[in-house]
Amino acid sequence: MDALEIQNICVRNGALDLEVGMAIDTLHVTEEQANRILELLPNLANHVCVNGAGDGSFGDEIVGTELAHLLEHVIIELQGKAAPQDRQLAGHTSWLEELEVTAPQGYALMRTTVSFANDFVALGAMNCAIEIIAWAFEPDADDMPDVDGMIAFLAAM
Repeated sequence: MDALEIQNICVRNGALDLEVGMAIDTLHVTEEQANRILELLPNLANHVCVNGAGDGSFGDEIVGTELAHLLEHVIIELQGKAAPQDRQLAGHTSWLEELEVTAPQGYALMRTTVSFANDFVALGAMNCAIEIIAWAFEPDADDMPDVDGMIAFLAAM
């Protein structure tokens, strides 16, 4: 299993539901990976994140958070940069199966839900987010993702 795999996608009215599989050995974001992501998307640190820890900002949560939670915030950030939103974008990530059940098989499974104004933009942002996260998990990858190009692509949808 890759570090992050989308197992299932459900497009609902105004929201994208993702079943996200993650390899157990890369389940949590390290400080190095967080720094690489924040280098590309510094505003992620300012996202509101209400889960009972820290001061309510994703910047306090990014190191040690699950990849599915990082995916949620990156998708929201890319959508927000691609087009002005009539409403605030929001997301939620939760365990789909108990870790005790899936860990012995080498994976974890979470559900990530992200709101959207345009389903095509949300799906495109999901693909771009996966590319960005994959890059952050490859310390030898020199070619940074073209975030401006991704945003321009999403804005054109």
